[in-house]
Amino acid sequence: MYVLCHTDARVREPACAQGRRPMSATPAVPGAAPGARGILRHLPLLLVVAVTAAQLARLVAFTRHYAVDILFRDQWDLSGPLFSGASPWRVFDLQHGPHRQGLGGLVSWGLAVATRWDSRAEALAAVAIAALAVVAALWLRRRLFGALTCSDVVIPLLLLSRLQYEVLAGPTNLSHGPLPVLLAVLLCLAWTLPTRPARYGTVLFLNFLAVFTGFGMFLGAITPVLLALDAWAAWRARDRQAAAGAGAALGVALLTVAAFFAGYTITPAAACPHAPCPAAWTAPRDAGLMFANAFGLKWYDGAGPIVGIVLLACAAVVLVHHARRLTRREPAAEQASRSASILLGFSLLFVLGAAAGRFQLGAPAAGASRYYLYVATGLLGLYVHLLTVRRTAVRRAGLALAVAGAALAGLHLTGADADTVARLSRGKREWKRCYVATESIAGCDRATGFVIYPRPEATGLAAKLDYLKRNRLNLYADAPGAQ
Repeated sequence: MYVLCHTDARVREPACAQGRRPMSATPAVPGAAPGARGILRHLPLLLVVAVTAAQLARLVAFTRHYAVDILFRDQWDLSGPLFSGASPWRVFDLQHGPHRQGLGGLVSWGLAVATRWDSRAEALAAVAIAALAVVAALWLRRRLFGALTCSDVVIPLLLLSRLQYEVLAGPTNLSHGPLPVLLAVLLCLAWTLPTRPARYGTVLFLNFLAVFTGFGMFLGAITPVLLALDAWAAWRARDRQAAAGAGAALGVALLTVAAFFAGYTITPAAACPHAPCPAAWTAPRDAGLMFANAFGLKWYDGAGPIVGIVLLACAAVVLVHHARRLTRREPAAEQASRSASILLGFSLLFVLGAAAGRFQLGAPAAGASRYYLYVATGLLGLYVHLLTVRRTAVRRAGLALAVAGAALAGLHLTGADADTVARLSRGKREWKRCYVATESIAGCDRATGFVIYPRPEATGLAAKLDYLKRNRLNLYADAPGAQ
């Protein structure tokens, strides 16, 4: 019988010492030729690579088809430092809503300079970042549990799903989704580094980037807790040097949080657009609906709220389970529990925070595509948990269900979602053609029935469009006469 068995000496379970095979091993096929056995041994890796390549190709083609070279909604505000020629730190430190732009602002700034502010290049960059997150997640899975298995197709199916279409065809913001998720996975990897200086140094660097990059700020609440647990364990073990190192790292993590709040302005996430407003108790329901939306289930579907609440509850229970294991310092499970706690904690902090901050908008707002990647991170945490389950029958059933669910999330785009992404792309194209021909914001809003920015005067839209025309950027880069 196969059992979970880590190949990394730092997280090896006692079952390995008993001479049992790791669950990732491929059983020998009686009478099979050596070449056939070799193919079977590499079949899981080949399958994962094939699914990753197929998902990536589909997502690139999807983005190239629907992305349009024109700034849209929040992008007009996010590009403010570019219009004013601000310094890199101002771009990094820019607060937009409840979060700062951080690394995403710098990447977008570099892409704008290199591509004449091509919005399509930024959308493709979001795809590239999602692909890097897949590579990092597969690497993490390999470090925690050994050789890849066929069930690991869950990772590319989740992270390269078209359900993140709003990031690609809507107002692309690399700091809202793609980069925070990548940083969360890299943070899990950093905790597996073998030496304390390398581990703490990398964790603190990634934590700094995460805190300043979009909703990666929620990772800033998780890192100090993990460092405090390390410091406490070292102190109890009377390892003063290790305790001092963990304590110093904890101090730096807390200073990072303090730096984030320097000059920070508290802004409401949303205002109630109609009366009466939904009650605050609907926030947990909306958080569950974010999980249901990852499988194409909407608020108006009968099963949507039920499935969402069940998944939300499962994620919370599993997070508590792994948090308890961390407090008990169970060496055999520590690395996997730390990764599961980071992924699940980050996901739950976001969905609960978003639901609490936007409950005034009602249930439909919970289905926003831009929330998908945060939910996918939590589902990835649940997958890590399944790999730690020791009962073979339970683990196999759970993994089969995970693959089926990930296939639904990764391959399926509902009619409502398909209509939404088509409407976004068509509206942006028509508005762009109209404005290049007439240069009338209000006229193009009326003619196309599509609004590129809801309150043009609030962001100085007319002046920004004139700037783009003078410098042949963005929607004017391919206009007649552009160089």
